[in-house]
Amino acid sequence: MYSHRIDYEEEDKMPELNIKEIKLPFKKTPEYKLAEEGAINLPEYSTTMTKLTAISKMHQIANGYVYMDDRQVKYLYNNIKLDWLLEYVAMHNKFVIVYRFIADLDKIQEKLTQAGCSFTEDVENEGIEKGKEGNEFDTNRIRLSACI
Repeated sequence: MYSHRIDYEEEDKMPELNIKEIKLPFKKTPEYKLAEEGAINLPEYSTTMTKLTAISKMHQIANGYVYMDDRQVKYLYNNIKLDWLLEYVAMHNKFVIVYRFIADLDKIQEKLTQAGCSFTEDVENEGIEKGKEGNEFDTNRIRLSACI
C-alpha cells in the first residue's frame, strides 16, 4: 500500500478539489468474460490472494492488456479511457492521474507525450517543479500518482 502525506500550513493555497465521475462504455471482451468466469467460479475455500489475483486480471483486461506469467505484457485492444484522457487534457491543464499498474503508466505516458503534454512522473519524485510563490500545485503540469 502506498500513501503520501504532506503537511500544509494555513497560508498555503490549495486548489479546489474537483472530482468528476466519468462513465465510459465498456464491452466485455472474450478475455474479460473468461477472467470474470474464473473469478466467479473460485471455490469458497480459495484464499483471499487467489481471489484478488483474479480480480486484478479483470482490471488489467478492462484496461486493454494483461500481464502474462512470464511478466510480459500482452496488449489486447485500445483503452478508450486513454482516448478520453487526451480529450480532457486538451480542455484542462491541471489534474492528477491515478494508475494501478506499470503498464497503465507506460500507456498514459506514451499518450501524453504524443499529445505534447508535460507531466511529473510520480508523487514520489523529489524534483516536482514549484509554481508561482512556491506552491507546487500552481503549475501547468500533470501529476501521475500510483495507486496500489
